[in-house]
Amino acid sequence: MTEESQELSGEDVTKDGFDHSNGRPTKYEQIEIERQLRPYFEGSYSAYVTSQKTGYDIKTVLRYFNKWKQEILDSENVDFLKRAKEQKERAVINLENQIHSLEDFKKDIEAIIKAATKAGNFELVEKFSKLKLKTIEDIVKFASAKINLVNTATSDVVIELEKMREKKDGV
Repeated sequence: MTEESQELSGEDVTKDGFDHSNGRPTKYEQIEIERQLRPYFEGSYSAYVTSQKTGYDIKTVLRYFNKWKQEILDSENVDFLKRAKEQKERAVINLENQIHSLEDFKKDIEAIIKAATKAGNFELVEKFSKLKLKTIEDIVKFASAKINLVNTATSDVVIELEKMREKKDGV
């Protein structure tokens, strides 16, 4: 069909030869549209330029470009979420190791305090008692940090909760 006959018949036929006057393209047409638009997307062309060069409506081009962009973000997001979860797990394990080390250190201090008490060296008892209190404070800080980290929602949970909230709100 020539441009002249298109204008006379009033049909909405794009450069690709598809008749888009009846709304949504068929599956075959969608695949063809994707094949034609994908090189522009991968070449980082703007939707406007792509629309001008291909003859597709800007909204059609944007729909495909946004779909592909979201696919890329989702694929990268999965890796990010996995890395974030693994990092959180490593941090919890590190805090547990620090707490364990401090508990062992506290036991050593208690043994020194006991020996100094038996020897009557109360200056040493006082010094190590202060160190024991400082160690207990550190244990509490690490335990608190661990509890906070364990109870903090990971990114995937936050995203899922946000999706549920949007569904509930009808967004």
